[in-house]
Amino acid sequence: MRQWGHEFKENASQYLPNPQSRIIYAGGDDFLGILYRTDQQLSPQICLNWFAQFKSKIWEEIEGKKEITPSVGFVWVSPKVPQRDVLQHCREAEKSAKSNGKDRIAFRIVFAGGNYLEWVCPWRVLAESLFEQYRDRNGIQGIKNGANWTHFFNDVAVLESRHAFGGKDDPQTEIAIALFKVYFGKKNDLLDLPNWWNRKNDREPYKIEKAGILGDEKNYQKNGILDQQKIKLAINNWVINLAKVGFYLCSDT
Repeated sequence: MRQWGHEFKENASQYLPNPQSRIIYAGGDDFLGILYRTDQQLSPQICLNWFAQFKSKIWEEIEGKKEITPSVGFVWVSPKVPQRDVLQHCREAEKSAKSNGKDRIAFRIVFAGGNYLEWVCPWRVLAESLFEQYRDRNGIQGIKNGANWTHFFNDVAVLESRHAFGGKDDPQTEIAIALFKVYFGKKNDLLDLPNWWNRKNDREPYKIEKAGILGDEKNYQKNGILDQQKIKLAINNWVINLAKVGFYLCSDT
């Protein structure tokens, strides 16, 4: 970790999205990062693209790297939110990423009134270019190519208003999965059972070989039995929050 930190510090401009960005050591293995620009507005897309390369470009290309399962909270915040509250959201977002199974990032959009949206996903989902798989109703594919995320966002809003996903007591995942495949491809298996849970190393069970979108299976067990209602609710929320948070992450401003 020290070797990686030395290389990162010496060549920060190579790894950060802007030379004016800052990384602050917070003790132990914790860091606080601040992404900003003084010459022009920093768009959320720039941050999203940087995080998509975090493990492959920021960690794994640095000589002497070791396997890590970083839990990161990213907060995109209104300028009117007090600094004290911003730091609290940073702590909570990082905690959310860790409690959801580690080896993932929690994207949190914080508004001036204190309300927020949050979507948590494994790093591999970003590395596999989920946002570039998105295809809008006009057939445009990829956020970088100008695909309109509002189409997905509006569909989720309408379906929520009609209670199409079911309630907390009777969640139904068919609509969420079908909608996901409409916008991210019929062959996209990200929401299928093999991608739900963290896959751990048999010899070293504390290591995660492949992070699942729902994280640790034990978090969904009740008396040793998987709680299907909780699982369905989590899948629905994952798709719904992807639509809502993505609306802000995929904006040009």
